[in-house]
Amino acid sequence: MKIFPYCRILNKATFPESMKHPIHYGTNILASAIYCENTSFILHKRDSKFLYHFMEIKMCSANIIRAKRKNFQNLKEFENLIKENLITSPITHCDETRMKIKT
Repeated sequence: MKIFPYCRILNKATFPESMKHPIHYGTNILASAIYCENTSFILHKRDSKFLYHFMEIKMCSANIIRAKRKNFQNLKEFENLIKENLITSPITHCDETRMKIKT
């Protein structure tokens, strides 16, 4: 809600359905926090400091943990599909050494 100083008109907007709380971090911010933690192995506390120092966003580590859990639940069905396909596949390539082997 905002009252403009010159005309004194009140402007009130509605929030999207996805916003459930007064403070809401967008999906890009949460994805950035999760990305930093998972790819750079940054701890929750350091992840919060990173967001504050580089983006001036104050976020406690509990929000990052909650977002990770939610994302894990959202990907559970996809993970099970991948596991099923790996189990039933006649050939599975799992070598991460990047070494070429003559076949």
